[in-house]
Amino acid sequence: MPMPEELDEMLAQEQKARKYFQALTPGKQRTLIYLVSNLKSSDARIRKSLGIVEHLSEYEGELDFKLLNEKFKAVNIRFK
Repeated sequence: MPMPEELDEMLAQEQKARKYFQALTPGKQRTLIYLVSNLKSSDARIRKSLGIVEHLSEYEGELDFKLLNEKFKAVNIRFK
């Protein structure tokens, strides 16, 4: 599955998050890519990508989907 350009751009801007993303297992990487690419709107993909990048940076690459979901909610509230 190709990486959405929104997620790729966010990871390019945050090298620490890119390092953490690349350290994830291929399955976890695919899951995160799927979460972003499954959205139709570019704005929604940007918000989801921002949540992923912030989560990876904040938790030093530890992926907790419950906390990631909370991050998605916080980012959506911030940009509404």
